[in-house]
Amino acid sequence: MKCVRCGQDIKYRDRKDGRCPRCDNLFVCEPGTGISDLGFKNAIDAVSSRGQIRFTLDNLYYEYCRRNRSRPLPTGCILGLLVFSVLMVPVAITQGHRFAGLWVAVVVPWLVSLIAVIHKSRSHLAGRTREQFRDIYDRWVTVHGEPELLIRRRDNLPASPSPLPEDVADYSFDRVVVCDRADTVDLLLANNFHFENNCAVLGVEGYPPGPFATVRAMLRRNPRLEVYVLHDATPAGCRLARQVATDPEWFAAMQVRVVDVGLRPGQAERLFAVLQRAEETVQPDEAISEREARWLSN
Repeated sequence: MKCVRCGQDIKYRDRKDGRCPRCDNLFVCEPGTGISDLGFKNAIDAVSSRGQIRFTLDNLYYEYCRRNRSRPLPTGCILGLLVFSVLMVPVAITQGHRFAGLWVAVVVPWLVSLIAVIHKSRSHLAGRTREQFRDIYDRWVTVHGEPELLIRRRDNLPASPSPLPEDVADYSFDRVVVCDRADTVDLLLANNFHFENNCAVLGVEGYPPGPFATVRAMLRRNPRLEVYVLHDATPAGCRLARQVATDPEWFAAMQVRVVDVGLRPGQAERLFAVLQRAEETVQPDEAISEREARWLSN
């Protein structure tokens, strides 16, 4: 493993009490953790776009999982092995009595293909638990400190952190992004998405708690409002657009166009993404098709 401080490639047996013999830097990751110190540093660099973007701990967790998984065998290779195996069957039947090893050429590709298909079906699932990640992250913070651009939400946010100007209700935004998770709101706000795009960013559950009610009331008075919903490929996320369009507390009384810019199952299944296993059986409805319901239930 390379030392992240001095860049020296140090073998495990050459460490002194877990430290680099050259610069005395303490190694965070041990063999078996699935990632090296340099790999973890590169994960932080990746989610921060090398120090340009603020990120959440969830972003880092999924990047850690991505770096811990092996890529599945390409579908073309699997099909090639199966075709080769099929073509070898008649050869093995006619010549097997002379060359017993021909049956190995039939069976082995089938076994390799079977293992590859099983691995491919599971490769999208997170292979490391949050507890495993947290253990490495806590050790990283102890040795190197907390990443500078990590977004930290304050606990017990007051319902109204500071008084708003009296005339704030006279203004409004022409666009709003409604998110399914508070973490997504934090991510957008911390990276000044609302300033750069002159739009409001709200969480569907009432986040951020201070300005939420006032901002939503402002938005509901704007007949030219454009609504965008941003969500994960989850049952609640897929129903988010319909929720804000039909909920009287949101925009049911307004004739506004609600644009779903979130991640749908059909898009997620085409990505080589890290996913969590479903926790419930999802039933199709007006917001979720039968195919999406099957994917969300797996």
